[in-house]
Amino acid sequence: MDQHNNFTDHPKASTAAQISKEAGHNTDHRKKSSSHLNRHLTTITVNDKDYMVIKAIGRGGTSKVYSAITPSGKICAIKVVDLTGADELIRTSYFKEITLLENLRGCETIVQLYDWEVQDLRDELIVVMEHGSTDLAVFLKKEDPRKMADWHRISFWKQMLLAVDLIHKKGIIHCDLKPANFIIVEGKLKLIDFNIADAIQEDETSIKREMTVGSFNYMAPEAIVDTRQKGFRYKGKPSAKIGRKADVWSLGCILYYMVYGRTPFQSIMDNVEKLCKIIDPHYNIDFPDVANTVWVDVIKKCLQRDPNERASIEELLNLDLYKGDQRA
Repeated sequence: MDQHNNFTDHPKASTAAQISKEAGHNTDHRKKSSSHLNRHLTTITVNDKDYMVIKAIGRGGTSKVYSAITPSGKICAIKVVDLTGADELIRTSYFKEITLLENLRGCETIVQLYDWEVQDLRDELIVVMEHGSTDLAVFLKKEDPRKMADWHRISFWKQMLLAVDLIHKKGIIHCDLKPANFIIVEGKLKLIDFNIADAIQEDETSIKREMTVGSFNYMAPEAIVDTRQKGFRYKGKPSAKIGRKADVWSLGCILYYMVYGRTPFQSIMDNVEKLCKIIDPHYNIDFPDVANTVWVDVIKKCLQRDPNERASIEELLNLDLYKGDQRA
């Protein structure tokens, strides 16, 4: 498949649900297949194109990421996802991400999708993408963010805002913004991982979730589904109604980390207690003194529990913070 073809043009199916179903139709055959994840690879073939593997650079529960060289000599990242045993919901989430990345091709602030293929023989999804030198989480662990120069912090912050502003204008809410989901490509931040992102319907301003998904330390209050309450319900079930402002909260948590070296709720070790504190309007977030108090003001604009009182991306981009420093 040419990398410019749309997901919906794939010869096997016209929807993510259909193709994910077809990819998993033969469970007996899958049991006999050997996954790429447990093999030493020298080349990976995607749509009849051979990619030379350099090394493995990451691994998750059902996926492995390699750095590789394209047929034209370009460095790329290849993600191999083992679909064996994956249910329809999980399969659909992977192909939904492919669809979103297809729609975001050519956007400079988003990691670029080069090619992809479902390989039925091994029941794997293989995705060829733009390669980054590292992600922001790794960078911040190596470099104490509290010692980061203001111009550098401003530069990263503005790049994150621009990336999120772009997907919001395209009707996409990321839902899982965190440092690990921004990679550094030639010195610039790019947004990755749209696995749980959702597209907003044209006549709506939010999405609805029946379960709590995302990274707890960066999760907005409205993204937490509280099954104990009689709040918002969707199709008869407890549900969270999530708008673009949920991503603003997550960005505020990232900025908090870049200023204080930790996230606002990181010290709370119990996850249930953590989620309760996030949604508790009486729990005060700690803001220790810092040399540049402007950062505290910006973070507070993001970490308003009421989404209506939270700053928008546009408001954050219009702050005087970015003026006068040509390096930002």
